[in-house]
Amino acid sequence: IIGAQKPGTSTLYRDLETHPRIAFSHHKEPHSLCSDKVLTERGRRDYMSYFRAAPPDALCAEASTGYTKIPEHTGVPARAKGVLGDDIRLLYIVRDPVDRAVVHHHHVLSEGRMPASFDESLASDERLVAFGKYAMQAEAWLQHYPADHLRIIVFEEYVRARRETIEDVQRFLGLEPMGHLADADALHNAADQRMAVRSWLRGVTSSDFYSRTVRRLTPSPLRRGVARRLGLIQPPAPRRQPPSAESVERILAETRADRARLAEMLGRREPIWSEDETRRRWADRRAATPSPA
Repeated sequence: IIGAQKPGTSTLYRDLETHPRIAFSHHKEPHSLCSDKVLTERGRRDYMSYFRAAPPDALCAEASTGYTKIPEHTGVPARAKGVLGDDIRLLYIVRDPVDRAVVHHHHVLSEGRMPASFDESLASDERLVAFGKYAMQAEAWLQHYPADHLRIIVFEEYVRARRETIEDVQRFLGLEPMGHLADADALHNAADQRMAVRSWLRGVTSSDFYSRTVRRLTPSPLRRGVARRLGLIQPPAPRRQPPSAESVERILAETRADRARLAEMLGRREPIWSEDETRRRWADRRAATPSPA
């Protein structure tokens, strides 16, 4: 799973993880292919160690949103080709780029790494738009892999037809479809449910030891319950003012050509997302959100 950031990659990961023949890396987001270190002998060895527990007949998988984060990370597809060769399959889940940017901002805001105002962040951080230029991000991969190795999943369609989408993906991976094993009502790492790990603890929760032991052997609800009682996690940042009409228009304008290209890549004549619907949705949210004091 190569991304994108904040359009449901965690839910896709959890749904696919239920298939008995898919073995995900013990570290959910290794991001190994973001660095040239993976091309060294030690880097390759470290990367392959993430799949050490995979059964012999399983498909090894990982999910790192950094693999579609140009300009923050470049050269990822070339590293993938060098380390993994030709025979891999790529899953890329995308959503309305305005919605994605807002959830991205909320996610980073929870970690104290962006201004509280979405409009201010949009003006100063190109990633909020760039990570939502899906055709551009996908085409970097298509320079190294054929189009039939890449499956682009539209988040909004995935939500509406969860089981059907999962089974379609499983067939794409050459597996017997078992969508019934996934919990079609569960959403994972949703922004309004996500708990922010306190900054001093992130080094522990992102460590190899934590991934191999605590995360792998302890159910998520139990981990979260214990962490809450011990005060190790904090609620996510409160929702801020929705993007202004000007910010919505800016994202729509800057992604318009890319969205048209993405529709072509998916063989569609109609736009994937309606601009009018996006404008109306965010206008309704602004109307329903009290102005800051």
